Amino acid sequence: MQKTVKTLIAEVQKKRPVFAPQEIAGGLVIAKLKNPDNFIVRPQHPLFSFKKFFVPAKETLLFYNHNRQKMPRPGKKIALAGLGLQDLKYVLLYDLVFQNDPLYQQRRKSIFLIAHNQTPGPESNFAHMEFSENALKEFPYDIFLILEKGDVRFAAGSLAGKKILRKINQPFADFSRHQVFRPAVLPEIPQKIQQKMLAAENLPIWEELNKKCLRCGKCSVVCPTCFCFRLDDQPALNGQAGNRQRCWDSCFFDEFHEVTGGHDFQPAIKNRIHFWYYHKFARIPKEFNLTGCVGCKRCHLVCPADIDIQKVLEAVMK
Repeated sequence: MQKTVKTLIAEVQKKRPVFAPQEIAGGLVIAKLKNPDNFIVRPQHPLFSFKKFFVPAKETLLFYNHNRQKMPRPGKKIALAGLGLQDLKYVLLYDLVFQNDPLYQQRRKSIFLIAHNQTPGPESNFAHMEFSENALKEFPYDIFLILEKGDVRFAAGSLAGKKILRKINQPFADFSRHQVFRPAVLPEIPQKIQQKMLAAENLPIWEELNKKCLRCGKCSVVCPTCFCFRLDDQPALNGQAGNRQRCWDSCFFDEFHEVTGGHDFQPAIKNRIHFWYYHKFARIPKEFNLTGCVGCKRCHLVCPADIDIQKVLEAVMK
């Protein structure tokens, strides 16, 4: 690792803990970084993404006691290092989806991002995301590492990033912004997929997947852009106090689609798996000009039925 990058990580660690991908027990895992020497920059992503730092698996929305309510205290400041372009894409999506969510915004302000330009091969990047100058203008980060031919250049995406780079005396390109970037148009290929998804619900592929999918929800857990949740109330025994929690959920589970009286709006597996794809490739693009998929293929990696998202999209496009 470049000496300047180690110096950067060490400087950031003075103010906040850094979490980054590391080799642990033979696998790549995001964990607290104790030594800057262990920081890994490579064209590979861990099985579990950075999602939990932005959208926790379980978080308390509010505490109540009789007629009084209070919000949870702000979390501690942290830094996330080693994000690639695929990671920055889902962070951008979170920032757009939760732009009016006070708890998300409170947590987001406490997260410092160090990203890099290394992208994995097509087996983990079927959307073929590649680094370009536009990435520095469009994606959210505080410091971006551009590694080329054994050298490293820096870009700053925020005032905090500029402050750190000046402190370690490193020149940088300034791409700091004051608001979240919102894409103006959807790229051509995602646009074609969106049109197909909007035009036809009764495609043969959904019937095929109806026989294969086990609705286990594993794809939702590892998918960095699955952020659906349920609300759980945790009342005290006296019924006067308690808290409300937001917890990860999956559109493949029975309870997700049920309403009072037991009616299920998506009873068949084919309905649920179509809903999953429709959300990612039709609804999210319509709202944000971004696909709800970064092309990482984590869903295929964990699927016990061997459902390959890339092959499903190819079948949709026929």
